[in-house]
Amino acid sequence: ENFTSSLSEYYPELEYSIDTSRATYGWLVNNRNTKPATAAARKEVEAEWGKDFDWTPFYERLFTDSSAALAKLRSRYLLCEFIYTNGSMVPLYAQDSGVDLTSVFTDEEFAEICDAYNDKTWGGHGNSASNGGWRIHNMDSLMVHYVADADAVVEAFTHHRTRQAPVATLRFGHDTSLLPFLCLMGIDGCHEQLPTIGASRVFNSSEDLTMAANIITVFYRNRRGDVLVKFVHSGRETTIPALTPVSGSYYRWSDVRSFFLSSLAR
Repeated sequence: ENFTSSLSEYYPELEYSIDTSRATYGWLVNNRNTKPATAAARKEVEAEWGKDFDWTPFYERLFTDSSAALAKLRSRYLLCEFIYTNGSMVPLYAQDSGVDLTSVFTDEEFAEICDAYNDKTWGGHGNSASNGGWRIHNMDSLMVHYVADADAVVEAFTHHRTRQAPVATLRFGHDTSLLPFLCLMGIDGCHEQLPTIGASRVFNSSEDLTMAANIITVFYRNRRGDVLVKFVHSGRETTIPALTPVSGSYYRWSDVRSFFLSSLAR
């Protein structure tokens, strides 16, 4: 609502409607069965935690009696993750607080927890070899609706004789819905199946899954009447490595459409 109402401030002539009914839940908020993947990813990251990096100095700086404190902790990894994730959000919600939770990390420690968090995020919500790819297929129903909506708009614009106003269909969800959908689409950077451990060498949530991250699909029709499409990932033009573009980052919609439908689970 905030997003669309802000748009109307810039474009008073804009007409829009909002659907937040449960009719959309089955495909837009299809995260009901994801807990096994996220739990498994956390356990996989935890199992590797501290094997190649000594966290002892960190715990000793954090606690007056680190041995007693660690004995009470359910998860040493989660302690670091909570400080990392919550600390990173403090500047967003309390800009004048003077609180800097992330300052408890050295640069090396911060890099370690950042990589581990990226690994866990990929393992829980990306095309991870550990979950066999089933996580991204939670987005199959969204893909079906996406293609159907695109077909309807392309059909309307192709056969309508008068010039039509630009049309956009916007879907809003969480980052844990966007990542598996990017993987299902085969968007560059999310197009390969990766193991959970080490995924951070390719996937960086701070760049690929930022606050307000988005994927925009823009349709065009050239002078020959071909329907072309390009993709913009969080403000940057991107590609689908599995497909051959017509030129640059422009693809034939027919090629993209076939590829998307072929990516669905059988």
